[in-house]
Amino acid sequence: MVKLILKRMGPATLLWATFLWAAVPAAEAAPVGLTYREVPLASAAARRSDHRPLLDLTIWYPAVGGTAQEEVDVGPPGQALLVGGPAAIDAEPAHGAHPVVLLSPGFGGSAEDLSWLGGGLAARGFVVVGVSHPGNNALDRTPVGGTAWWERPRDLIAAARAMATDPALGPHLDLGHVGAAGFSMGGMTALALGGAVIDPGHFDDFCAGKPADQVCDTAPETPDAPHVTQRAGIHLLGLDQAAAHASEGAALPGLRAVLAIAPPVQMLSPESLGRITARTTLMVGDSDPLVPAATEAGVAARLVKDARLVMVPGAAHYSFVGICTPHGRTVLKLCERAPEAERAHATALAEAVRLFQDTLSPGGRP
Repeated sequence: MVKLILKRMGPATLLWATFLWAAVPAAEAAPVGLTYREVPLASAAARRSDHRPLLDLTIWYPAVGGTAQEEVDVGPPGQALLVGGPAAIDAEPAHGAHPVVLLSPGFGGSAEDLSWLGGGLAARGFVVVGVSHPGNNALDRTPVGGTAWWERPRDLIAAARAMATDPALGPHLDLGHVGAAGFSMGGMTALALGGAVIDPGHFDDFCAGKPADQVCDTAPETPDAPHVTQRAGIHLLGLDQAAAHASEGAALPGLRAVLAIAPPVQMLSPESLGRITARTTLMVGDSDPLVPAATEAGVAARLVKDARLVMVPGAAHYSFVGICTPHGRTVLKLCERAPEAERAHATALAEAVRLFQDTLSPGGRP
C-alpha cells in the first residue's frame, strides 16, 4: 500500500492539487462532448418505479478540436442544483478510439453528480460512461433499487456492452483499455467490478459489532426508509435468491484500473479485496464521518495489493459531489456538508488522470 496524505496548507494545497491537473500537457486537452442514452437492460425493470427495462447513461467524451462548448449545469432548467462544466451536447467525437472509464455515482445519486470528474477525464482523452442506477438515482428511488447492490457492477458491464455497438460512439471506444471509477457506493461498485464480492451478510455482521458507525445508519438520501438489516430487507423484498448470486457476473475481465472515492468497503467480502488485480487508488476526505477511512478505505488499502490511499485534508463525504449552485445551496442539505470541495475535486481529478493515463493510455501498464 502506498499512502499519501496531503498536508494542511490552506490555499497553497489547493493550488498544488490544481497544478497537478494543469500539468497534464495542454496539447492533450480536448473540448468535451456530452450525450445521453437509454439502453436495454432486463434487470432494470424490477428496480425502476415505471418498470421499464432501461438503463440511463451519461457519456462524456473528447470532441473534435475547435468544438464550441457551453456551461452545462445539473438540475432543472433555470434551477440548476450543481455546477456541471463546459461541454458540447452531441458533439462530433474526436477521431480515433479512446480508453474508457465506467463511472458509478453514490447511493441515490446520478451520473451527473460527478460531471466534474467525467468532463475532466474527457478533456484528457477518455470516454467516460456514467450510469444512473435504476431505482437508485436522483429522479427515481425504489426499495428494490436501493437494496439490490449486486446489480450495480452489472449495470456498468451492460453499459459498456451497449456502447460498444452505439452507432455514433462505438467506433471511438477502446474497450481493450477500460477502468472504473465511483463515489461512495459507486466506489464500492468500482471495486466489485474489479473482482471484489458484494456481501450483504458481511455488512450486517460489521454493523452488529459497530452499531455506532454512521455507515450503518439509514442513508441520508433516504431518511424515511425503515432501518432494517440488509438481510431483513432482502427477505422482505423477496430478493433472497437474487442475493445468493450476488457475485456472479459482477466482475469485468481485463479491468485495468479502479478509482474508488470514499467507498463503503464493509459491503464487500474482505477476502475478495485481496483478489483485485487492477491498479487501485482509494481516496477519502479525512473529515468524513459517514464513511470513515479507518473502517472503510483504510481497510481496503491494506487488503488490495499495491493500493494507493490518498486522504484529502478537511474534505468530508459530500465534498466529492458537484459544487452546489446558489439555488442548490437553498434546497440540498448535502451542500452544507461539503467542505473543501474545490480541493477534493482538484486532487481527485489529478489522481484520476495519473491513474488512468498510466494504465489505460497506449504504453500504459497492462
